[in-house]
Amino acid sequence: MARDSNKTPDDNIISAVQVLERRDLDLVTDIDLSGYAKSGSPAAWGGAQFEFLRVNAISRSLADKKSDVERFLMEDVLSGLNGLKAPFVYLIIGSRTKVNIYLGILNRSTSKSSLPLHLDMLSSSLQSTFPDIELESLSKDDIDRNILQYFQKCRHYGIMTGVPTAKIGVEEHGIEQIERLLRGLYRQEFGYMVIADPVHDIDVIDAFDDIANVIREKYPLIKESKQYTQTSRVTMSGESLNRSMQYYVELLETLLEKLRLAKAQGMWRTMAYYFSPNPATTAKMGNLLRTVFSGEKSVPERSQYYSNTH
Repeated sequence: MARDSNKTPDDNIISAVQVLERRDLDLVTDIDLSGYAKSGSPAAWGGAQFEFLRVNAISRSLADKKSDVERFLMEDVLSGLNGLKAPFVYLIIGSRTKVNIYLGILNRSTSKSSLPLHLDMLSSSLQSTFPDIELESLSKDDIDRNILQYFQKCRHYGIMTGVPTAKIGVEEHGIEQIERLLRGLYRQEFGYMVIADPVHDIDVIDAFDDIANVIREKYPLIKESKQYTQTSRVTMSGESLNRSMQYYVELLETLLEKLRLAKAQGMWRTMAYYFSPNPATTAKMGNLLRTVFSGEKSVPERSQYYSNTH
């Protein structure tokens, strides 16, 4: 992190906290998202190297403690995909009559045989995790008709940033977080897409070591020794708490814990998009997403949303 020679140590800590929390985004009232709106040409989708599965049906006959089971089952699927080091797409497209769920894989290699293999591994992983799931492979024409053409139809869109919070509790009543979003958009046209790019293991390890070193360096500075002169003959010493430093270290410790899990389960760089042909639906969806996925544990990077409804 670059240091400003004119800043005091406390100013540097405040600046570091602002970077972690992405405070610069608080002042952004409008954002140009045109750079995220890609054409529906094959080049925009990795040279037509994306393959999709459509989930046509899935059984809900799991164990009694549904909230304790489904989350771990899907974590197993994603951990396996992370080992492939291939970008993954989770896509929902809703209309007035139905909601379609698509799962996709991008092939980065030059081998034409690896993409069907990756898609087959995704399919078999889902089938072993959810035995009654019904999956359908989409042809290139299906992808163009059901997905790419819909993207071109949507002129209003937004992006989500931040760390989503898993809110345990609502699932016990039979409602998932994503279901809350879908219920709020009942009988409306909309799309929600998450693109996840796996991070290489060595990058995760390097980030873990770097943050651990910063914590080790800054932790002793939380408590400061000071001397207080009461009279000309009496001087007392004591300790004071540097609250800014304490908060900074707490944010780093939270980030370190996320990286510790990433070393075991794999880490992803993600971008979440939402879109609709209707500007009112896009605005409503942005508010719903923040309500559904933001919580106390959305740290150090808080959830934000930015829309282009023009």
